[in-house]
Amino acid sequence: ENKAALNNKLWSHQQDMDLCCWKDLHPEDWKIVSDVVVFGSNVHNQLANAEEDVKDPTKSSSFGIISPKQIIGGSDCSFVIDNEGNVFSVGRGEYGRLGNGSTNREATLHQVIFQSPIVSLASSKGSYG
Repeated sequence: ENKAALNNKLWSHQQDMDLCCWKDLHPEDWKIVSDVVVFGSNVHNQLANAEEDVKDPTKSSSFGIISPKQIIGGSDCSFVIDNEGNVFSVGRGEYGRLGNGSTNREATLHQVIFQSPIVSLASSKGSYG
């Protein structure tokens, strides 16, 4: 354990305030850029990619844009949790499986509204999840 890191005397209140102001004034400096690679069948747009089948690993412009903390893949849809706990869904929407109030197939990520931030999510691998 690094005892120096726990010593509050080495960190001033002003430094703490400066750090908080920097985070508020320049949030782009604190955003983690993520590269997400997708491949496989995209018949229901679950990869949020324009091509139907992605034969080679390809950088996803859609998933990486929201700085995913977790990506959950179902058989016909995908879900993403970002660093703030927001959930996004994409793919086959039958039976309301995307959680966005629609039964349509979605080719782009749409936010699913929850009352509080989400920290983890699971999806079945069956035909309904």
